[in-house]
Amino acid sequence: MPVTGLYFIQETTTPPAISILTDRLSKRHQPIPLGRWTFEHRLLRENPPPLPTTPSSPTSPQQSPQQPAPLQQHKFMQWLDLSYHPYMLFILADKQIVTSEREFELIVRSKMASMWTVRQTLRAVGYGYEVDDFRVRIADLTQGDQVKGVVVEIEYTPCSYIEQGEGIIRDFMAGLQPPDGRFTFAPNEGYESGREWTLLDTGRQYCEILRFR
Repeated sequence: MPVTGLYFIQETTTPPAISILTDRLSKRHQPIPLGRWTFEHRLLRENPPPLPTTPSSPTSPQQSPQQPAPLQQHKFMQWLDLSYHPYMLFILADKQIVTSEREFELIVRSKMASMWTVRQTLRAVGYGYEVDDFRVRIADLTQGDQVKGVVVEIEYTPCSYIEQGEGIIRDFMAGLQPPDGRFTFAPNEGYESGREWTLLDTGRQYCEILRFR
């Protein structure tokens, strides 16, 4: 699996960042169009059961006031749907990421709807390009009608280890002179140096960069 780098640029530029990057890519390279690509990311929050309560009683001088109930810790689950992997859904929950068939989404919606609430839905639409040993995908990220920014995905196809590909990908991106943004390589959770890159690492990258975006 090729090493992948992700770049998120908040939409604060004029002209839009996606126009700047696409123009520079075409002028400085000879990209081969790969067609349209999309993704959807959903952040769901668990609806925990209500905390047990005890009957209240009058407080006597010897009794201390009732302590406030502890705050409930919410759990989150993330779904990622990448159009260039059309038969799978990435699911990140409790720091564990897996891929599943798309029927899982139907199960959650129909059987587990009362347990989870969708807190955020992000969608992206853009185009992919092949440039020598790279695959570059650029897309506008939106939440409803609001443009949140631009996501750039860069795959370096000849290698599958970060130690080999990170500097090369960063140099390629720097050559496009992107506006200030956040670059993500190894996920903060679940990746060990020296291990071969996998598709799950790419999915975890997306979930880390998009959560609470």
